[in-house]
Amino acid sequence: MKVTEGIIGTWFYHLSEDEKPTRSLCGVQTMHTEVPLSAWGYRGHLNERWCEKCKEIAAMMGEK
Repeated sequence: MKVTEGIIGTWFYHLSEDEKPTRSLCGVQTMHTEVPLSAWGYRGHLNERWCEKCKEIAAMMGEK
């Protein structure tokens, strides 16, 4: 599982399965990021946002 960033909005993160992610678990087009999985859900001064759909799908898959 990888944290990826949506191509439409800055600091809006998704979860993706593959090594070279282009789609998130929820189906959104994404790009690579260096954000570690351990940072999922963190809210800092950038007002990061995390995809609830990806979170739900990952939970159903037994991830995160």
